[in-house]
Amino acid sequence: MRKLYFALVALMVTATPSLAQLYKVENEEKAQHSSLIAEGKVVAQTSFWNAQHTMIYTSNKIQVFKTFKGEVSAPFIEVLTQGGTVDNTSVSASDLLELRSGDLGVFFCFPNQGNILSPATGNQLFDVYASSQGFFKYDPFNDVAGDPFNSFTGIEQQLYPLLISLTGQQPVIADPSFDIDNFKNPGLAAKTNAFITSFSPATVNAGATLDAPNNVLTITGTGFGTASGSAAVLFWDANNNNGTPNYTVAYSDNHIISWSDTEIKLRVPTRAGTGMFYVRDASGVSTGSPSTLNINYSILSNNGKQSNLVGANGAGGYSMKYSTNMTPEATATFNRALETWVELAGANVPDGGTTGTESVSLDGSCVVMMDNFNANGGTPLSSGVLGVCYSWTQTCGSAYDNRKPEFDIVLRSSYSSGTTSFSYGPCAPASGQIDLETVILHELGHGLNLGHINDGLQGASPNANPGKLMHYAVSNGVKRTSPDQSAYSGSLYTINGTTTNYGLCTSQTNMVPLTKTVDAKDEIPASFSSVPTASGLVANFDLEHATSNKKNDPPYNIILCSATGTNVTNNLYLPIRTSAAGGDLDLTVSNFQISPASAAATCTGIYLPYFRLALFNRSTPPASPDDYADPVACRSFTGDGAISTITGLLPNTTYLLYVDGKANAKASFNITFNGTALPLKLEYFRGEQKKDHNLLSWQVATVDAVDKLVLQKSSNGVDFANLSEQTTIETGKPYSYADYQPFSGKNFYRLAIQNKDGSVQYSSVVLLVNGKQPELTVYPNPVRDRLNISVSTVAAIGKAKINLYNATGQLVLSQTTVLAAGTNSLDMVTTGLSAGVYRLQVLDGNGNKIAASTIQKF
Repeated sequence: MRKLYFALVALMVTATPSLAQLYKVENEEKAQHSSLIAEGKVVAQTSFWNAQHTMIYTSNKIQVFKTFKGEVSAPFIEVLTQGGTVDNTSVSASDLLELRSGDLGVFFCFPNQGNILSPATGNQLFDVYASSQGFFKYDPFNDVAGDPFNSFTGIEQQLYPLLISLTGQQPVIADPSFDIDNFKNPGLAAKTNAFITSFSPATVNAGATLDAPNNVLTITGTGFGTASGSAAVLFWDANNNNGTPNYTVAYSDNHIISWSDTEIKLRVPTRAGTGMFYVRDASGVSTGSPSTLNINYSILSNNGKQSNLVGANGAGGYSMKYSTNMTPEATATFNRALETWVELAGANVPDGGTTGTESVSLDGSCVVMMDNFNANGGTPLSSGVLGVCYSWTQTCGSAYDNRKPEFDIVLRSSYSSGTTSFSYGPCAPASGQIDLETVILHELGHGLNLGHINDGLQGASPNANPGKLMHYAVSNGVKRTSPDQSAYSGSLYTINGTTTNYGLCTSQTNMVPLTKTVDAKDEIPASFSSVPTASGLVANFDLEHATSNKKNDPPYNIILCSATGTNVTNNLYLPIRTSAAGGDLDLTVSNFQISPASAAATCTGIYLPYFRLALFNRSTPPASPDDYADPVACRSFTGDGAISTITGLLPNTTYLLYVDGKANAKASFNITFNGTALPLKLEYFRGEQKKDHNLLSWQVATVDAVDKLVLQKSSNGVDFANLSEQTTIETGKPYSYADYQPFSGKNFYRLAIQNKDGSVQYSSVVLLVNGKQPELTVYPNPVRDRLNISVSTVAAIGKAKINLYNATGQLVLSQTTVLAAGTNSLDMVTTGLSAGVYRLQVLDGNGNKIAASTIQKF
């Protein structure tokens, strides 16, 4: 996979205070670029292939009620949207306008730029300026309207005056029979016995129709009436924020399983968002849910069935190809986002190399491209749209499940309509910039069949916490380039497959997941140990392979002790427990490696990545963000070195250490724990196999509230027996024990540290194999440029080091390797070493010498 990294670059520097996945387009711009602004209703829809058979479009027949700008010569116009279904093939276009039959509102229109004509009438089709932002959708029952960024309470009182001010003219009535008052909710007074008593489950996965226990919603109550007329269930729409629950699932929709006066069962659709929902009866009376319905994640679906990932490339997944029109900066940024999904979630979407393709089509290849004339029949990406994932779906027929043979991604370029400012990373974006890597990670989420979530930004820039990755909008100046819990758990659901019911028309089978890498500390442990943490503990933190979990993370406004608020994007946890005495905690960072490596040199000033930790007093794992108190200490660091001491920790107390990266900064590093708050630090614990015995040796660096040390032995690494006890423990003094009765074969040794409060903790385990020392072979010897090394061992050693020392004992070369059972071969480059005698040693993961040899260099 490509490893290209470039400096921060800005594309089109005209910045607007905005949101991104979509960025906000001002109403004045929409009015200026529209030749027709019309109020109307979608009364019919027809999907069709374009002339080149590369894209499916939908013609939406709009009955016109009023015009606020321009004229109409007929009672209907036709509006073009991208996506639709023809026979057994469908395509959906993420982040673009998606209309449904019955949608009512105001359309900002202009003639289609691709000169596409209606397949039914041959008439000219209209495009909607700014796509989903160019349609003010009405919720006439509640008298509100809005788009993804605007909400109007009172259509006649707020929206109409705005449109008149934007156009400078009074509306022209095209259909006098239309009156918005005829649609308004009659109100609960008309039917006081209608109410929802309960619903189950409280959390669902929208669109996941193959996971019925977590998708089917059961609503109980009274007065729901019959499945007829205006009867429907209404959800918040995860694609916008237009003021009320108005994503309608009508009684006749195939998502409805059953409807009675006291109970409704339905499959929760892809576009349902978190929030209150309503049941509307046949007469138009609505009743609200008693509490909020939570949408954990959303799965893309088509015609009421979820879409499924398959092995389209013959190797269990999809090969992502880069169009040659991609800029180097965009390629490097896309590659980082792709690696994130591959490594953390196991998405089988490898780098497929480059291609000359610059257009979207169902051609068997997944292509990412910059927007251009060929991408979509000459039609630029709409103003307000930063990227689009075109998801293709096919089925063998209604009896079979949907499969996804391909997806293509188009990214905004100078060819696209409108302007905005991109940050290519890896640095934090400026306050007026949109982070391209965040946009790409979102679009790749659509490629993995994730739908939108309406859980957005917390706080305000610069002290903001980004919304969930699959939220339809991500704020300027923020960065989310690690998946959150919603996107992550949803991706695991889609990547690991849920069906094989694809029929005989295809040989494709489910995606084969790749091995995923996630730091074990990514989630808070289910329980905390009562054993004090050993002084000298070295813990590795891998923030490159970490997510966030909004359900259990601390609130964004307490992570910094200043309580100013900050992002929560990639974080890890480690519980630690103090000794019986308590005291100070010393932390030292080592082996610090930032990712990508270019960030260290590229990012400066306020954009410099840094890393933070907060320590919370916790006796039990937190049940929710509300379960946290303010941290007792906060620290930050940018690389190797000591962190200022945390003082005054209480005795026999468990603390939860939280570690994260500012603005989703990524790095891996070790933290070593020392100090008087921890009971004992071992300087070393080693083992060495002698001719007639095994020699164990150890030394204590610090000790506090320890009763005794017990040397233990095991033949299987599980069941340990005591060998000796040490009750007098002096710091800095070496101790040893000779085992003259080792087991035949494997011998496992450890130190049990018994504390005065009765708790026990353990050292690392030393493994010695009796009578079967690893065999070390080196050649050529003497050596000139390259030394071949062979290590043969009966048992697997695991992580090991190969060290080369000169005649004075100075370490001159070192390599890390993994020694498996059997023969392990590797080499060491000795070019540049001066002639002389050297000593080669093989050390196991605990630093024990397991083999050695003398080398002559000439």
